[in-house]
Amino acid sequence: MTELDFIEFISKYPVQIENKLRELIYQYQDPLTLFLLESIDKIDYFRGVSEKTKRDIVYSMNPINYDKGSLIFKPGEEADCMFIVDSGVVEMYTVMDKGVEFIIDRLYKGSIINHRAF
Repeated sequence: MTELDFIEFISKYPVQIENKLRELIYQYQDPLTLFLLESIDKIDYFRGVSEKTKRDIVYSMNPINYDKGSLIFKPGEEADCMFIVDSGVVEMYTVMDKGVEFIIDRLYKGSIINHRAF
C-alpha cells in the first residue's frame, strides 16, 4: 500500500480506524499507564468517568522531571495543573520566621498534587 493509498483509506474510515487503534492500545497494559489510571481513580472528580475518558487523560499527560531541590510551585503562584508523583519525594513546606523552612508534608509515589485544579 502506498502512502497515498494509506491516507485515502484513513480518510474514508476515520472513526473505525480510531476505534480499532484505541482498542489495541487499551489492550497494552504497561506499568506506567496502569499506575496513572490507578492514581486518577483516587480523585473524587474522576469517579464515574468512563474508561475511555480516563485513558484519554492519561495518554495526554506529559512527564516532567525535576532535579532534587527544585521548586514545583513558588509561594503565591497559582497552580493550573495536576501532578502525580511517579518517583522520588516531594516536600511541601512553608517558610517561617527568620527564613526557616518548616516541612508540612512529604509526598511519595502515587501522591497527587493539586487535584483540585479541575
